[in-house]
Amino acid sequence: MPATTSATMWLTSAVIASLVTSIIDIIIHIFDNHKLTRIEKEKRMNELTTYRYTKLFDMLLKWKEYDTDFKTEGKNPSQIATDRVFNSFFDGYRRFEIISPLLDEVYKLEINDLYQQGKQLLDELFKIEYALNNKSSKELKEEHQKKFKEFISIAADFATEVEKVVHLQLEKLLKNSI
Repeated sequence: MPATTSATMWLTSAVIASLVTSIIDIIIHIFDNHKLTRIEKEKRMNELTTYRYTKLFDMLLKWKEYDTDFKTEGKNPSQIATDRVFNSFFDGYRRFEIISPLLDEVYKLEINDLYQQGKQLLDELFKIEYALNNKSSKELKEEHQKKFKEFISIAADFATEVEKVVHLQLEKLLKNSI
């Protein structure tokens, strides 16, 4: 009987050792799985950051390609300047539409505000121009000039802000990737 007790004790010890090893293996696998999940998430975030950086940088490289072509033949300098102002505003908006998904929300606020101001001024300018087509009035011409000067300022601020935001976002993405 002493041999069976010793064998039982050895078998019980082996089962307990196997159980402890299995529990330790499970705990190690849980920690490893957690680490792998975290690493995979960081990898996806780095890939997204790289994608955003690459696309924004490409936009800067091709900045002038988004300018609207316009003809100057047969136009006086005032008409050319007016066309450039309008095109600058719409070119900036087209660029913003392209880069908007790549930007953090904080960078979009000022641009959206400037765009809304510009759009409102455009609506007012078109109403005044329509009124001027129906009747010529000194007050309407002065109002048109005043609104157009405001629009020039907003259009310039808008175009500048779009480019500035691209640079700021690129800088932030670069700092986060280091």
